[in-house]
Amino acid sequence: MKKTIGWILVIAGGFFCVVGVLCVPVAFTADNIPFGERIAVLVSFLAIAAVNGLICWLGFRLKSAKKDARKQKTVDQWMTSQLPALYLQKNKTVYRNQYIGRLESIGFQREDAKKIFDFECEVIRKFPKPYLLQPQFTKMWFFGLKQPFFRQYPKTKEDILKERYLTVSELCKIIDEAEWHFWNSHERELPDGVWQEICEWRLKGPGAEFAIRYFEMIEKATGILEGSLAELSSEQGRHLSQYKWR
Repeated sequence: MKKTIGWILVIAGGFFCVVGVLCVPVAFTADNIPFGERIAVLVSFLAIAAVNGLICWLGFRLKSAKKDARKQKTVDQWMTSQLPALYLQKNKTVYRNQYIGRLESIGFQREDAKKIFDFECEVIRKFPKPYLLQPQFTKMWFFGLKQPFFRQYPKTKEDILKERYLTVSELCKIIDEAEWHFWNSHERELPDGVWQEICEWRLKGPGAEFAIRYFEMIEKATGILEGSLAELSSEQGRHLSQYKWR
């Protein structure tokens, strides 16, 4: 609605400005119009131009507000680890600031937020993840159920841990998704290895055990306390509950 009103105001303001531009020269060149009336026409035109300029400005503001709201909605749907990926691709500090701001909002100290941001940037530099750049990443599925997700190196948990292969959002999303499939896809006929992988990564099982080991590795690498990492993990879960499962 705001966008529509904005366009109406812009078009209306522009129309009256054009009418004024066309009419004023006629008034000034007409021989039968006294000089005083010409001045009155000019003043009137300037007043009308000012009003129409204000109308156009309001129209553009309404359109911009609508656009900004759409952008913010998209940003809200990004998982935390997408922001380092976007930062590395676009080289814009706005993504770094948004990441740090998110972590501060859940209790991180600013220095710790910077440390985990750098850690995730290192992961993505070493193992680029194109899907982290997708706006619909939160709703995307890791487990397509046609074949195991981890098919190439590093595909074992020990290799994943050694290589520091996963970002925090990826780890939380994989475990959360595996738990969903454990309860909702168990009656399906699945190819070899798919069901085994789901069981290995489910939240209420080996997946949670591995997550603890992975966070211990991050704690050792960054010096960030386990409690802060646990809160970040919980925040990823809340995000998935809000944007993926609703």
